Amino acid sequence: MGTRESSGGNPTAWVILVTICLLLMAFRVSGLPTVTDYSHLFAHGVFPDAAHERATAWEAIWGDPYRPLAKIMPEHDYEDWVTGGPSPRPPSALLLQTPLLLISHDWLMPVATGLTVLLLVWIGWLSLGLSGLSRRQAIWAVPLLLLSLPVISSLLYSPIMALLTVALLIASWRYRDRRWAGVLLGLSTGLRLWPGLVIAGFWLNGRRRLALSAAVTFAVLSLAGLMLPGITLTGSITSLTAAKSAWLNHNMNSSLVVALWPVGVPPRVSVVAVCCLGLWLAYRIRVHAVPITIVVALLASPLSWPAYALATLPILGLYVRHESPWPVVGLMAGLATWSLWPTGWLGRIHFAALVAVLILVARPRTIDLSELEPVTLEPVDGALPRVVAAGESS
Repeated sequence: MGTRESSGGNPTAWVILVTICLLLMAFRVSGLPTVTDYSHLFAHGVFPDAAHERATAWEAIWGDPYRPLAKIMPEHDYEDWVTGGPSPRPPSALLLQTPLLLISHDWLMPVATGLTVLLLVWIGWLSLGLSGLSRRQAIWAVPLLLLSLPVISSLLYSPIMALLTVALLIASWRYRDRRWAGVLLGLSTGLRLWPGLVIAGFWLNGRRRLALSAAVTFAVLSLAGLMLPGITLTGSITSLTAAKSAWLNHNMNSSLVVALWPVGVPPRVSVVAVCCLGLWLAYRIRVHAVPITIVVALLASPLSWPAYALATLPILGLYVRHESPWPVVGLMAGLATWSLWPTGWLGRIHFAALVAVLILVARPRTIDLSELEPVTLEPVDGALPRVVAAGESS
């Protein structure tokens, strides 16, 4: 693959500009810097993920992480948190949440907000590098992306672990030729189970060493998680299967489970059916196995939240680069106007968008990944950057 200019100015300047925009948006929705706890968000009915993930990490060591959040959170100085059942997390996720205990209770809100902003910037940067788009090609998407529900809800809920899941997944794809790429995917699967389907996608795509490394990493994390005093296999399975109210009643859930449950299809049937469909598509179109399994995993996950949809950014970028920008413009414009839609439709909008992305990537002539190599953004003569394919000299 030949080199091409990636115009649009200094990459560092763009990163700084996007970071500043995200910080200003975070201040607007969270109350920072005048409010440094979650009281402002609690007053508006928002209960951030970072708070309950830190609390359940503590419980995994010194208590019982499988109790309802309505009982756990008041014990961790969140008296206004009076709702919520058990937090459905596998042992590996509870283990990987323990670093949150390094953040003091008083500093959790500002630190979690800052980490959320950094993770959003990292996801965007990884997606840009993987898709190979120049910044001039991608600049139109920035305003739409900043206004989208995945970004706004991330700034509201500070889902650090969910965003880290997405970032590690994209990084494993971005650096798929590196020996440690499978470890990143294994960590992603350990945080949230749905990237496990992408392991099969890499296997079908011919990246078997990466897939095996990811599976081993996930297995090791799961076993290590079970060694924590408060974690049991029975408790984890029960919490994952007993959270139907969270799966079925949340207005932001874009899972196929939510779409089919009203017509009488059991959740397990929906999950198995869409996974089988995705694996069949990935087997038939192996060159597209990774993007197909990413989208199918988002549809199959019983809890498919807006932040997870950021995993489709490099897929959309590849489509813009190899096919046409117009379907992507339409999708992103629809997601950016979420505030104009009825609140109960939010999950349906994202579900429809995911189905549309699956249709785009499942076409035989779309995004031929066999022709792509990882790209890096390098400056030319200290000014304009260009995209350089792996193995090429600059």
